[in-house]
Amino acid sequence: YNTIENYKNMRGIDMNFLYNRKKTAIIYNDIEYSYRDVINSAKCYSSLIAIEKDERVVIFTENRPEFIYAFFAIWDKEGIAVNIDGSYEIEHVAYVLKDSDPKYIFVSENNYETAVKAKELSNSNVTIIKFENIDVKSCFVSEEAGIKQPEDDKVIVILYTSGTTGEPKGVMLTFSNIMSNMNAVREIEVITEKDRILGVLPFHHVLPLCTTI
Repeated sequence: YNTIENYKNMRGIDMNFLYNRKKTAIIYNDIEYSYRDVINSAKCYSSLIAIEKDERVVIFTENRPEFIYAFFAIWDKEGIAVNIDGSYEIEHVAYVLKDSDPKYIFVSENNYETAVKAKELSNSNVTIIKFENIDVKSCFVSEEAGIKQPEDDKVIVILYTSGTTGEPKGVMLTFSNIMSNMNAVREIEVITEKDRILGVLPFHHVLPLCTTI
């Protein structure tokens, strides 16, 4: 969503990281979503989560635009996104709920029942928000709205390891961690702002998180 030049210019300045670039941001099922659409939806999702700084919110879904809206909504509230595998089974989701102690979990219709059962299994107080129940059109968002840049050392996302040597570990990544990857990709021009990127890998992995979202 951003360029190295813009990021360098914004360091230490209270400016928007995600802003209206007046072009298409996402194409999903042959429907085009603009940057304005993404911002509006993220701001709407943000209004649904009452969290304090650094409180955690899980995103449990397949790749879809709503994943991106939820991610930036959490960022907008200065929370920490916990991106987990959309194919997780009940016990895996329950483990994450116990381990990360989130206040909310965003889910799709496909994963709703799994989330409900995981909440029961983990005895969690998490609030489940289903994408299909969100009416973005009912939200009013200013035309000047954007998503602000976090502080460099702010933890913005937790990604869980595969757990091949035991239970999965939650890896905490800061804004600087993410930007260092994005900058490296940009510097060797693997991806430029003129490219279209096919989002095949799931967003709970760090590569598509840095290069697609």
